[in-house]
Amino acid sequence: MRFIICQEFLNLVVGFYYTKGIVNFADHSVTDHLELQDLKDCLMVEQEEKNELNKKLQGLEKECKCLIFLCLIHLNGSE
Repeated sequence: MRFIICQEFLNLVVGFYYTKGIVNFADHSVTDHLELQDLKDCLMVEQEEKNELNKKLQGLEKECKCLIFLCLIHLNGSE
């Protein structure tokens, strides 16, 4: 929560300088840092989603193996 408030404040400050035509290296540095942080956050969310999907896939694979095993038992028992 604290980071979001700081980020919003920095966005306001940087936006003010851009609208006033006052742009210098420090402003670019702040916006670059914020953009990098946003990208890192997006990557972290994507990685978490990927991990969740991998867990679901592993669970489905186990379930599928169990179903195949049960089918084989049923087929062998009906012979």
